[in-house]
Amino acid sequence: MAQVPLKLRKQMLLMRAAVERVELAHHILQVRQAATISAIVRNAMPGDRTRSLASRAFDVVKRYPFIASATSLLAARFKFPILAAATKWGGAATVGYKLWELWQKNLATHTPGSRPLRRLPRR
Repeated sequence: MAQVPLKLRKQMLLMRAAVERVELAHHILQVRQAATISAIVRNAMPGDRTRSLASRAFDVVKRYPFIASATSLLAARFKFPILAAATKWGGAATVGYKLWELWQKNLATHTPGSRPLRRLPRR
């Protein structure tokens, strides 16, 4: 194997480092462009993309109830009045939505002559 002069090896290593830095900068730029907050939230939400964001957010809260608890703890801890109000109204909206969903399900299963409000079967 031929011996490569020291100055040439050093120059080749410097060039290789420069090329790797340019590639790293390019990949970081691609990640920054792809990883916007809206894209991260959109991809974190379960379900199909045809449903509204609020509907999918309710599914997340239903699947992971600790998210609602953590949000209310943060609102109480840091005393952000807007976040506290949003948490309170968000919880009320969730309860209202679930009641409306239960009522719609009950109306769909209602047959004439039966009682419209009855206990739903357990899952």
